[in-house]
Amino acid sequence: MWSERKIRKYLGVPDDAEKVLIFTESSHWDPNWLYTSEKYFEKFVQKNLDLALNELEKEPRRVYSLENVFFLKMYWERNSKKRSIIRKFINDGRLRLMSSAVTSADTLLPKVEAILRDFFIGQKWLDENGLTKKTEVAYFPDSFGISPFLPSLLNAVGIKKTSITRVDGMFFPGCDFESRKNFPRKTSTAEILLRKERTLDFIWRDRNGKEVLTHWNAFTYGMGDMLAYIGISRVYLARFAFSLRKSWHVAYRIRQYIKALEPFSKTPYILCPIGYDFIEPIPDLVSLLDRYNKEYYQKTGIWTVLAGLDDYLLLVEFYKKNLPILEIDPNPYWTGFYFSRQEIKEKSYKLLEKLTLAEKLSVLKKKAKDINSDLQKAWWISVISNHHDFITGTSTDEVVEKEQISWLNESKKIVDNTLKKISLNLKYIKKERKTSFFNLSKKGVKILVENTYYKIEIDSKKGIFTYFAFNSTKDNLLKESSNSLALYRDSGGLWRMGYEFKGGIWKEKKKFHLHNIKTEITNHETGIEIVNLFNLNDSLITRRIWIDKWSSLIYFRTDGKLKKGYTLTSRFILNSHIKKLLMHSPGGVIERPYKKIYDPTFWPINEFVCLKTENYYMAVFKPYPGSISCDDEKMEITLLRSAEREKVFGFLGLPANPVSYKKQKVEKVEFAIMLFRDKINLKEKMVETLKHLSFPWQEYSQILNKVDDSLINVEPKSVLITAIKPTSTGDGIIVRFYAPFGVKEVLKITPNFEFKEAYLCNAKENDIEKLKVSDGTIYIKITGSIVTIKFI
Repeated sequence: MWSERKIRKYLGVPDDAEKVLIFTESSHWDPNWLYTSEKYFEKFVQKNLDLALNELEKEPRRVYSLENVFFLKMYWERNSKKRSIIRKFINDGRLRLMSSAVTSADTLLPKVEAILRDFFIGQKWLDENGLTKKTEVAYFPDSFGISPFLPSLLNAVGIKKTSITRVDGMFFPGCDFESRKNFPRKTSTAEILLRKERTLDFIWRDRNGKEVLTHWNAFTYGMGDMLAYIGISRVYLARFAFSLRKSWHVAYRIRQYIKALEPFSKTPYILCPIGYDFIEPIPDLVSLLDRYNKEYYQKTGIWTVLAGLDDYLLLVEFYKKNLPILEIDPNPYWTGFYFSRQEIKEKSYKLLEKLTLAEKLSVLKKKAKDINSDLQKAWWISVISNHHDFITGTSTDEVVEKEQISWLNESKKIVDNTLKKISLNLKYIKKERKTSFFNLSKKGVKILVENTYYKIEIDSKKGIFTYFAFNSTKDNLLKESSNSLALYRDSGGLWRMGYEFKGGIWKEKKKFHLHNIKTEITNHETGIEIVNLFNLNDSLITRRIWIDKWSSLIYFRTDGKLKKGYTLTSRFILNSHIKKLLMHSPGGVIERPYKKIYDPTFWPINEFVCLKTENYYMAVFKPYPGSISCDDEKMEITLLRSAEREKVFGFLGLPANPVSYKKQKVEKVEFAIMLFRDKINLKEKMVETLKHLSFPWQEYSQILNKVDDSLINVEPKSVLITAIKPTSTGDGIIVRFYAPFGVKEVLKITPNFEFKEAYLCNAKENDIEKLKVSDGTIYIKITGSIVTIKFI
């Protein structure tokens, strides 16, 4: 354990320095955003990493950081002669990793297991190549919002320190054509940190009680980029910068940084990050800071040093008592990407489901050794799809088609072939059904459906619900006809919706052409299906409703493509005030307001959302990410978006959102709803439904739950099993448990396979402690939502 004084001495900071400005210089290399990964590597990465290595060789005190593993692996594979020097610099702590993850993930849209695997797979590659220096931080420089349960996610992989940038309500250059004085936005996380707490460092404690020491880059992740330059920016998108290394200019820049940062520092240490997108390392950076210290330290009392993010957070940690403990939800930052490019989101989710299925089956059939190597490439692509420009759908059309979808399709083939190897027929497995009441009648265009749970009246021509009641009552739960369509003119784009920025357009079209072309009603063995083909303003839209005969779920699907510049939603008007909006976000369940910053506010749907009204719950499930908004008695779920690009006043594009969605496709959107009384155990009801959730238009998802049941039992019922896999060393089995609502009671875990010992470990498969086994069962008391256990 290093003392503060020892760290300062290591960094060359004098004992009498009361204020220390720490520069951290790092990469920010998006794998595939405006260009493919190949093109980015050729244009920037090869050259920039060559320059960084040269700087490290030239100056022993030089430190350079990489934000993740993706391009490091690419460089490693293509520069075999430099592997020994890279290994030395990493293991000596000169070339720092700011995260062991493969990529800089979005943490709002991927599933929990996908985020945890990102860290595990990146660390595994590092270990396999002798890059043994462990990173103790995670860096999220450019994600468009962050899961409010980031502490739980990071603790699950053994990380207690992080740095983030984009939080709700902050000012970010190029994102808005309005005065900086209008920021931070009211009620936002940025307002809490800048105006209430006046700090950029804090202890982030989530609702599960998990904590991470957090630094917020309030003035962007490239604040110090122009330290030795004049001009506007060094970013490749709009580079206009000229070298100016004069002493007075560097001192002037440092004064600017101190003026902005010092008011929000509760410790002797101030952080100034260098590292916008694909900028090259600053030549002889250490000598510039040495010169400043020599000429200006005695005048200013500010000592400057180049170090790593981990060094900074280690120093700040000595002053934890000075820092506020905050529970924050740093969202919504932007909201359009929650829904953009549904095809990408669906393919990413399905790839993860098939990969975890293959692992579970390999354990069940004792064929783990046969498939581990087969799945490596597919797992690599799966975690890359977590990236904040991949699953978000914010890359260019060319990159999406040429690389992202191509990668996902190729990976799907790999997993399908692996599943065939272990002889599994992936056809839908029927549930074991209990006898259930179901009655269907017709009266003109009206369809009357009654099952064990509901009484429902549907206008079959319009595809709307005119009456909806619990079977035991006659009270209509709807105030107005629901599942109706709402159409909005939307000048937003892939990142943002039109209501999010000044000069944007978001306006409901009160009148639009909607003509029913065809209606089909099919009485299937497992449910009644109503299919409508509509002409909506000369766009063909297909809408499906499926009322299950045996469950309380009602399924919906929409296929279509809108004319450019519109958003289409499904609207439900309830006959009861919505009191709470409970939303799953990776790592847990959070209560959110209807509106925050924006009016309306669309929130991300990650697996499920639950609305608590005055009299009952209404749950919404989605098989892949989407978005939802609520307001008193109204709920709207996004069905289709054709917003091309964020434009102010309909014609002026925002610089920070440069991608246009031109090659729009017919998209498919599915969701399900379920209503139930508030006396039911909410946690168990939601988790049990999620375990068995299987959309009628999907094929294989039911197999997942059957494999879980046959391999391991866990109580309470509010706990999911997200992974059953061979250990990375092949000598045991890893099982991951996830309780979205958290667990306070003791877990009872009974495997249906043989084992000798069990260990509590983190998601990187590092042992924490040996567990006591009693008659083949483990009892473990936990706090939080994620638990990983290794069985040997």
